[in-house]
Amino acid sequence: MGQFDSQAINRWTRLFSEVSFGDYAETLANLKDAFVLEDRSVRCIDEGCCGGVRLAGSGILCQDDAPLTLAGKVDGIYSHEECGAAALYARRNGLDTSDSDQYGVEWAKKLAEKLGVPYKGHIGMDEMRRPSGQHIALVTYYDGSGCFDPSRLGELPPGFVISRSLLEPEYAKQELEISINIALGEHGLGKRFIPMTPFIVVPIGHPADELLSLDVLTREARAVARGFNGRVAVSGFCAPSSVAGGE
Repeated sequence: MGQFDSQAINRWTRLFSEVSFGDYAETLANLKDAFVLEDRSVRCIDEGCCGGVRLAGSGILCQDDAPLTLAGKVDGIYSHEECGAAALYARRNGLDTSDSDQYGVEWAKKLAEKLGVPYKGHIGMDEMRRPSGQHIALVTYYDGSGCFDPSRLGELPPGFVISRSLLEPEYAKQELEISINIALGEHGLGKRFIPMTPFIVVPIGHPADELLSLDVLTREARAVARGFNGRVAVSGFCAPSSVAGGE
């Protein structure tokens, strides 16, 4: 579905070397259009996935803790092809990484059963908004609003999405670090991210919940970003008060 558009990536990179993401977001008159979820099914944080609630590998890395956080808040579970979180799960557990997508499927079905919601299927690469074998994320959206879907707004660059509003802070920061490592690694845009043109973490603050405020999420993001030698910047914005869903 999605293709690697090097010209678009170059335009985004130049733009964010000149202006902060937060300042850019303030120029988007239709920003509220990105704060709509058509469903609340769990998907991976992968930038190729669209919509829904977003956890790495649909929660495969948090395992038995995930149902405690998601119970009553989601309406289905998806897995997807070329899932980096499922591969990471396989490596951590000494499993065959060549079959890692199957672990993602098994986990998604197990989680769906625990939560009493349907397993909605395995998203193939032909349905995803990135090319096979290549992550094109320029940012990670660290979402405290509970209803953010950047794929709804063409003015937003491709990025991982982490549903911070559903996660405990320490685990959310682990997912954030995973997304950055993917972006800076061999399967991401890697060497493009230097101090002059950094990867960007975009905290999205909830306008009413102090525990999910822009200040809180920015502090969390900076605590992770400082470990990447200037190759990661943090610049966010607060969700519009009229559309923020949050938990």
